[in-house]
Amino acid sequence: MRRFHQKVAGLLAARRLEERGYADPADLSTIDRKIGKVIAEELDSERFASIADMARCLGVTEELAERLAEGRSVTWEHTGVVQLDNEVAASYVIEQGARVVRSISAFGESDTVLRAGLDPRVFSAYGGLYPPNMLWQLDTGEWLAVSTTNVGYGGEGPHLARRALVAAGVSKEAADEIAAYRFCDAVDVTDPETWELSRMWPVEGRTWPQLVGDSMVIPFGPRRPGKRWREAPQLAHQRDPDPSGFYPSSHATPGWEQWVDFLDQDELPVWARGRRRAWLFLDREIAAERGFEIEVFNNFHDRGSPTLVIEQGAIQLWAFCPSPDVPGRLAHDSCFEYLRRAGFDTGELERTDVRRGSRWARFLRFIFPNMPQPRMESLAGRQH
Repeated sequence: MRRFHQKVAGLLAARRLEERGYADPADLSTIDRKIGKVIAEELDSERFASIADMARCLGVTEELAERLAEGRSVTWEHTGVVQLDNEVAASYVIEQGARVVRSISAFGESDTVLRAGLDPRVFSAYGGLYPPNMLWQLDTGEWLAVSTTNVGYGGEGPHLARRALVAAGVSKEAADEIAAYRFCDAVDVTDPETWELSRMWPVEGRTWPQLVGDSMVIPFGPRRPGKRWREAPQLAHQRDPDPSGFYPSSHATPGWEQWVDFLDQDELPVWARGRRRAWLFLDREIAAERGFEIEVFNNFHDRGSPTLVIEQGAIQLWAFCPSPDVPGRLAHDSCFEYLRRAGFDTGELERTDVRRGSRWARFLRFIFPNMPQPRMESLAGRQH
């Protein structure tokens, strides 16, 4: 893909100049035809070339990339972020006469996107979300993802990051400092006083979401699929938190709770706005029927449906709770704890479930085994 990046970087830079009114708008169609030709040539010559990868590079949808490859006219929509390899990204910046004003870099990739406040779905590919280790914001306001880089250790990735920063016009001293840390938010790349630096990672405590349909899902709870593999015991000599940054450090507040705090903010990006809603599934089969099912491929194939879903905008928090520990009840106490933490009034719901576990209710169900049981409860919260 590097050859493709090199071929389209100059064309994308020219297109940005056209969009900002530096030349005849009619030239946009010429540039689009040239980009389409590069896509078509790459598909013909590279065995493993894919429209998905090229669309990610261009920061557009796969449908738009396909239309370009077919030579058809398009209405260009910047649905994503342009993603280019290290020094190719630098040439893209220079060729459009722009400069890097902010750089966010992280060893834990999700820190970059969560700190920038970008929609994580911008970085979707092959059914997952893959954030970059480095993001630049240009003086035009555009965000640029710099791929094939890394930071925070003495290897090739940080070396490529330094070279890219210098090639984009950042001073060598600043580039060396940025690449040396596990995390750096250089709010103003020319003023180190504005930087946030950390050797510990991840800096952002919010759990990186998984893509399910068009929703961003944060699974949590003791019964979530794949848990026993993702939470392997720490090594005996591992420190947590680890000031050296050799190992990742955990946060005092669980990731799903940090998402709740984020969603409670007054100022939210478009993708996180909306009325907060919740569904408590008293029968997990109905959760699967409604599309709330997740698969994990991690040394084994595991799938499952949540007990509780809390939704706001495109974010969904999926709680995988234990079975009720009181005979006759349909929900575990942790479900109500999660709902209260998310700002829902669970008083009546809890009282109803407690009554279900009473001796009289259990006796009636014994006498009338076909008595219908509720399968789902829904709650509505406030608008955000």
